[in-house]
Amino acid sequence: MGAAIGPGSNSVHIELAWIKGLKKIGFAAERIAYNNDFTIYNYFNGIVGNGYADRYYTHLNLALNLQWDVHNFLISASLQNTNALNYRWVKLNNVFAQPAPDSDRSNTRVQVSLIYFFKRPNFNR
Repeated sequence: MGAAIGPGSNSVHIELAWIKGLKKIGFAAERIAYNNDFTIYNYFNGIVGNGYADRYYTHLNLALNLQWDVHNFLISASLQNTNALNYRWVKLNNVFAQPAPDSDRSNTRVQVSLIYFFKRPNFNR
């Protein structure tokens, strides 16, 4: 099925976690550079214009993850921050020859889930 990051893209993901049975506490970091081949086409073909060629459309993600079992319940939570640099190559200030700081975006996401086990999984603890 692929990585679902698009053609010409690169993704680096690293996660460090403590795991014991169903318990997990972890930290993750990820960098996704989207469509690097489009960046080269966009900035060096002379049709669109010469822009900020060393600024790719890139996501920088940092996340904290927690998963804990309590009786037959499994509680998990995640807090993720995403910094989107040069978001979709949109120059919001309409100056194509200059960097566009307005094109950078930031987003924070919180996810919480609760699972009930009718038959609790058996792990050696």
